[in-house]
Amino acid sequence: MERPEDTIKTVEITTENSPEADTDVSSKSSIEDKPPPPWQWKLAAVILVSLIRFGSSWGSGITATMKTSLKRELKIGNTQYALLEASENFVDSILILITGFATDRFGGASMLFYGNIVYSLGSLLLAAAAHIRSYPFMIVGHVISALGDVSTQVAQYQVFSSWFAPSNGFASTLGLELMVQKLGAFAGSGTSNVIRKNVGFSWVYWIAFFVNLFTNVVCAIFFWFARYSSGKFGEIRDPATGKRLASKSKRLQLGKVFELPWTYWSILAYSLFTTTTIVVFNANSTELAEQRFDIDSVKAGWYTSLVRYGGFFLIPVLGVFVDLFGNRITLMAAGGVGVLTSMALLSFTKTIPGATAAFAIFGVFFIYSPMSIVDGIRTSLHEQTTFGTAYATKSMMSNS
Repeated sequence: MERPEDTIKTVEITTENSPEADTDVSSKSSIEDKPPPPWQWKLAAVILVSLIRFGSSWGSGITATMKTSLKRELKIGNTQYALLEASENFVDSILILITGFATDRFGGASMLFYGNIVYSLGSLLLAAAAHIRSYPFMIVGHVISALGDVSTQVAQYQVFSSWFAPSNGFASTLGLELMVQKLGAFAGSGTSNVIRKNVGFSWVYWIAFFVNLFTNVVCAIFFWFARYSSGKFGEIRDPATGKRLASKSKRLQLGKVFELPWTYWSILAYSLFTTTTIVVFNANSTELAEQRFDIDSVKAGWYTSLVRYGGFFLIPVLGVFVDLFGNRITLMAAGGVGVLTSMALLSFTKTIPGATAAFAIFGVFFIYSPMSIVDGIRTSLHEQTTFGTAYATKSMMSNS
């Protein structure tokens, strides 16, 4: 007669040897058997993503540098120009959180690819609006390009978070990407008034559109690269925690925004004030340089571009420093004090030396502020798969 214990053993053995269990085990073992991506592949990913941001950064530096020309060509005043700038920030504020959720769910590579297509469409509309000198049409172009720019902003950093862990290459990667991004913005803002003066007003935007077409090609290459590498290599893990760095989550995690740690919200409070000040300065710096230094728009564009982007070569060095030694809070504190000092000098001194000192101080601390904020956000998170949502929330607050 069969005993109950024998029946239990038989059931257990049958369960362990079921087809479903075999499939799960073999799938897991096949992933674990694959080696992680070598550093050459990681470097290739960083270069491709940085080239993508180069094109969009080229266009982002134009509007502020062309403030005087925009007001003259479109026959608008300061209020209408402010609305032109605010239209982009409004879209960022409203939609960027949705973009963050989508990036976490579907992955950074997909959002980069499709977001850049939308950005190119907006860039085309901006060029057409500049060609026919239409202010309402230009607002439409800003809104559509902002939709694409929102996607690429969040997606690029989410891609980096799935390839690199904090204090293990993430800050260095940010430094390299921000350097290329600032080079793109420097090229766009520095040449915009030169192009306007020698070729024509609308050609500033047409050239920005052609540059962005190049980024579409790079996006397609990276999209294929990400899919190929995911099948060729195994998991990437954080050396400090042992957790897997995932390119996307299995489902939408709308409630995760309410579970973010208090250290993350502290960084957001810092970013809210610092980034707002930087945005206001960037929007008015060229016109301010014209007034304070008594120079034309071409020279003012070069001066302000040099202030904002001249220290690009220091950003990768700071990224390596953060990966090796940390000190993120110290860097953020120094950045806040520096931006405050430069704004105080601009407000209370009307002399050329005072304006020069303000621009120089701002240029120094403007270099690493974005890097310290983004790296601080990534370090404060318990789950890497919520990084897209976390960064989108930060951008939403800053743009608001």
